[in-house]
Amino acid sequence: LNPVLKKDGAPRDAAQLEFLLLRVQAGELELVEEPLLNCVDNKHPESAMILETLAGAHMRALRYGPARRALDLWIELEPTSVVAHQH
Repeated sequence: LNPVLKKDGAPRDAAQLEFLLLRVQAGELELVEEPLLNCVDNKHPESAMILETLAGAHMRALRYGPARRALDLWIELEPTSVVAHQH
């Protein structure tokens, strides 16, 4: 991962996003949620995946209010997403 992070451009951005999402799944939700939501606010191409990851992490932590907010944003972004509606 470190060699990829030293490069400029899209591969570096993709690696950084993947690293933040891995941190969410590892339980560091509170530390990385804000930067991830900033990506969503800035219309990142992977916004749906970001919101899916955040919603799942909040549900696993029994934080249903924040999970609902992430799901609502995801459904707003992709109203026909079956997966978003199933959660």
